[in-house]
Amino acid sequence: MALFNMLPGAPLDGGRAVAAILWRARGDRAAARQSAARAGMAVGTVLAASGLALSVATGNLGGLWLVLLGWYLAGAARAEAAGLRFTTVLGDVPAGRLMSAPAVCGYTGQAVAAFAVIAAAHPHRCYPVVDVDGDLAGLVTVAALVAVPPQRRAETRLAELVLPVSRVAVTQRDTLLRDPTAVPAGPLGITIVLDGRRPCGVLTAGDIDRALAVAALGRTPDRSPGAFGDLRSLS
Repeated sequence: MALFNMLPGAPLDGGRAVAAILWRARGDRAAARQSAARAGMAVGTVLAASGLALSVATGNLGGLWLVLLGWYLAGAARAEAAGLRFTTVLGDVPAGRLMSAPAVCGYTGQAVAAFAVIAAAHPHRCYPVVDVDGDLAGLVTVAALVAVPPQRRAETRLAELVLPVSRVAVTQRDTLLRDPTAVPAGPLGITIVLDGRRPCGVLTAGDIDRALAVAALGRTPDRSPGAFGDLRSLS
């Protein structure tokens, strides 16, 4: 395991050593870490190919361990390379600059039947829900709306279906994307962007992918309308 850990490719310790050497030689930390990640993908591919060749040549399934190790290393290195690219390109961009705005919100006292009309016009997987003061109360998913029997949708309020704020990913609009709280994660893949306590937009994995694509064209990604958009509370 010690020898494996010193192989020259990220995310192994040997890859960290390679990154440090390249950083010292080139003076560019980001480029050095990307090179170490690419080395990790190459080493993982070589390990997997060697293990497969060994199994075929000897008829011994022991070579599959090398295939497994190589597959793990290549996958981990690929994930690290993607994370490094994200941090390098978007790490200093505030969440409010890339969010989709304004936020399409329901409110706690709104009936499911009334909100269903809004949801049909703005098809998303989930929606922020605000209280009477416009502060974030939680999140409601389309699945929760659909689960309400049609005959009860006129009397069922969103407050009965809402996921509480404690279970919702939230960030402030000026939070930089290098902060883990700003990155959409989890099964819903959405972060609610707040201006104080009020939703002003949402940030999804699609917004991140779009920003990376725009940045690859040499442009500065920016989705925010005006001063980061306004809250749209729907009734």
